[in-house]
Amino acid sequence: MKLKKWCSKAEELRSEIADEYFNMQVGLEYSKEKINKLEKTNSELAKTFLKNYTEPKDLYYDSISSQLSEKLSKLMIKFNEERKKKISTKINGKEINWTSWRQYVVNAKDQERKNVFDTFIEKTKHITPIIEETFETYRKVYKSHDVDLLEPYFYQHKTTYNKLKNTVDELGSSLKKTFQKQFNHYSNELNNRNAEYHDDFYYMRNAVFSKIKTTNKFNSLESIKNRMKILGFNIDKIYVDDKDRKDKYSSPFCESVKIPTDVRVSYKDEDFLNTLGSIYHEFGHAVHFTSIDKNLEYWKKYYCSEALCETFSTFFEELVSNKDYLTKELKFKEQEGENIVKRSKFNELYAMTFYSANSIFKMEYWKQNMTMEEANEYYNKMIKKYMGMEVDGRYWQLHHILPESVLYVPSYLLARIRASELKKKLEQMHGNEWYNNKESGEWLRELMKPGTESRIASFDNINPEVLIKELK
Repeated sequence: MKLKKWCSKAEELRSEIADEYFNMQVGLEYSKEKINKLEKTNSELAKTFLKNYTEPKDLYYDSISSQLSEKLSKLMIKFNEERKKKISTKINGKEINWTSWRQYVVNAKDQERKNVFDTFIEKTKHITPIIEETFETYRKVYKSHDVDLLEPYFYQHKTTYNKLKNTVDELGSSLKKTFQKQFNHYSNELNNRNAEYHDDFYYMRNAVFSKIKTTNKFNSLESIKNRMKILGFNIDKIYVDDKDRKDKYSSPFCESVKIPTDVRVSYKDEDFLNTLGSIYHEFGHAVHFTSIDKNLEYWKKYYCSEALCETFSTFFEELVSNKDYLTKELKFKEQEGENIVKRSKFNELYAMTFYSANSIFKMEYWKQNMTMEEANEYYNKMIKKYMGMEVDGRYWQLHHILPESVLYVPSYLLARIRASELKKKLEQMHGNEWYNNKESGEWLRELMKPGTESRIASFDNINPEVLIKELK
């Protein structure tokens, strides 16, 4: 089969699979049988590639991964279903499960929230075997092709294990003391005590905004759509699912079903300020995918590194930390704007230290070939190292990225550093109100359009200092 024909078939299959998974994640009707059939076809197509080609590398690595697809799809469906069903409890007669606990904990009483956290940790035993089997499947397939599991990640990000580890360590270690001080400050404000283990990231990032009393209310989605139009982005290609279904995935996400014509955003309402940031994040993904040149080769459209994808989402999310934007565009009062910026910065500190721990944990998990018990123990050590917290090591199994991907998590950190660079450049070109300048959008689209060949696609020269100075 000629490469062009192979790519056409691969893109068609990819879109059909993405469509089914999107429906599954947003709580709509989907077909396990169809997913299994598509994944089997995809696996066979990948075998065809491996028999005939070793280049381009993006497709080579993905074809190895696709050998996992048939088995992994069954495991991931089982994982999602078991997580929704087994990671659950009842509080005052109301059922709280993995997909709804982030909404629940924001307004929950402290002791009840702690009880839910502890219960969910204990119930990880129901999903541990599935995670273990998933990761063992990864190991076996990559080993059969004599490829290190982390090799594709470093290839796509154009960096090395040592460079990445040093960058993450410098970022997390440098911000630890500042984070701890602010963490205790906001925990005392919210709960009249210093921070405790159950004050996790997904609780705090919403709760810190609950103390902001404002009469300023607006439609976050419409505000963001309007901003993207001002910057010249075509948002007509972006479908938004904002329904709050029982079985809908708790985290906001963006699905590129077909680049650049079918891109979808899903979210559930949380605190309205956090929702604003979340939608900005997912729309950052969406405008990136819809701005990629449709005439590029298949692999150049779909195989952007995770950090490159997260760069644009993180970049737009940062608008919630821009005082001028908050006061001049969203019409918050001066003091409210300052307060929002301060609390947004704390959320960033939490994210950077939390994801530093997550990143080193996941890199070393693969590097040291850990068992699940060793992984739990090591995760506890990394949280203590970068956050100063004593957290049950099983917590990583409840995360929305760590138990589902090979690596991914360092991409959030690389992207945040790169987003700071982009913001600094735009401010130099168009001032602090760059977001009102159509030329800013044009400049961003120039970075998005080439897909994998974007001039900011290499992360080997990334320097965390710019972000450390910004957050300290």
